[in-house]
Amino acid sequence: MQRTKASVIRPTMALPSYYAKKRRNRLLALILLLLSLITVALLFISYFFTREEPLPSSEKVEKGKIQPPQFLFVITGGPGELQLKKPLDVKISPKNGRVYVTTRYQKYGKGRVEVFTPDGAYLYSFEDIGGGQTLRNPVYLAINAQGNVYVSDTRLKNVYIFSPEGKFIKKFVPNGDPDFEWNPLALTFDKKGYLYASNTYMDHEIVVFDANGKLKFRFGKRRYTLAKGQYKGDFYFPNGIVVDRDGRMFIADSNNRRVQVFSPQGKLIYIVESGGNPRGIAVDSHNRLYAVDALGHDVSVIRKTDRKGVAICIFGEQGVDFGQFQYPNGMGLDKAERRIYVTDRENDRVQVWGWPITGGVSVPVRRGIAAGALAIPPIMLLLWLFMRRRRIYACNEFMEQIIDNQQLIQLSNKVRKVFVAPETYESLKGYVEGDLEIADVMRPIKIDETSIKSMEENQGLNHELATIFARARKGWKKPRILSEQDDTHIVAQKLGIESMDHELFVEQYSIKEEKRGKGTMKSKTKKPKKK
Repeated sequence: MQRTKASVIRPTMALPSYYAKKRRNRLLALILLLLSLITVALLFISYFFTREEPLPSSEKVEKGKIQPPQFLFVITGGPGELQLKKPLDVKISPKNGRVYVTTRYQKYGKGRVEVFTPDGAYLYSFEDIGGGQTLRNPVYLAINAQGNVYVSDTRLKNVYIFSPEGKFIKKFVPNGDPDFEWNPLALTFDKKGYLYASNTYMDHEIVVFDANGKLKFRFGKRRYTLAKGQYKGDFYFPNGIVVDRDGRMFIADSNNRRVQVFSPQGKLIYIVESGGNPRGIAVDSHNRLYAVDALGHDVSVIRKTDRKGVAICIFGEQGVDFGQFQYPNGMGLDKAERRIYVTDRENDRVQVWGWPITGGVSVPVRRGIAAGALAIPPIMLLLWLFMRRRRIYACNEFMEQIIDNQQLIQLSNKVRKVFVAPETYESLKGYVEGDLEIADVMRPIKIDETSIKSMEENQGLNHELATIFARARKGWKKPRILSEQDDTHIVAQKLGIESMDHELFVEQYSIKEEKRGKGTMKSKTKKPKKK
């Protein structure tokens, strides 16, 4: 269609109002950037004038090591006969933060669980298991996500379940079978609520139960090693189990002087040669493995992937003073992993240790927050303005101009993809220019007949333009329409949508005119590619 200059409807991107709006947007962006820079500058000024200098570290740490935890205090038990007697395990509830300790009576033959606050204040104890019976030799503990306490008793050869307040709930019946033969020792839960236990009845093995008590699988057998690496995957009195966040099982193979690591399916992955007699173990979120050495009278902290078992720090030594152990056995970490609770068996107490703050005093969180919060909105707005991707829509006549001028490659380089009406896509998809197929540049618009019909009736557009405008008005991304039709620019101006014709496109994107004869000629059927 030939048009005189007087009859040409100008694209919205060629109108003075478009350039005025563009100048306003640039000015607004500049003002926001300036405000952001001023706010960030104020934030840094606030930080440097209000920060607290870190306290100097009092000791140097050998390369590859870390500063060990510091001794904090001891828990000796309740008043009178409630004093702890040969405590074996300690666990901290993820539900209420209380500290649960297995211990015995002063007279041999009965045991109980004593409960304390995180700071060691006595709360209560429990021992009744129904029918006039009590715990006899409670050894290890495990606490599930609901706060219920599971206690293994090696004299009664069972696991007993209590509420967080110590009310007896029931005896754990493995696999629903009251005749199930086992002597449970170490206990733990994984994040799915599965119960893991070491069974020392005949073969020393690991048994895994689902949340309903159904046996999922078991592995291992009783074997005593005489050399490192011998009888991999077997056990001799496994006293500690922990499952990390990836489902891997760490088993303290106590009398074989090692910690064995298994996959969630029970396949041996590797062995940590810890030495000594590892009993209670734990793994924290810093990938540190803790192992209580009952014969070394200390606790080693090892990188959990270090198969040689080289400690990055060791705390405790043999003795009766604070910070010294006599045959320590079980351990537990609090929820924040800042405090470490260790049962000091022959000293009749639980020792509590804490990780030091080696980097000094941290700056209070409240300082600088106001300035930082002010900086976020303008910065995020600027990022949105500069990083948002624009959708480009093109009409059939515009695409034919691109083909006639052999500018497909340049179009692809400038805008990458253009959305076209399905009929335009079908009519032009066979065109190839050099190594580039037009079908790789175009994307057909998804049809919404209701919106298209509404656009045809309200704006008086043909089906192709109605399809383009119906889709361009959806979504938050600002669209741009490429068209040679006057109706496009008239409606685009009404709807506040950017539009340009081929002439303006060439000018705005600095498209070079190609000499005739280059590239391939237009074809309605796709040409075969060269091999």
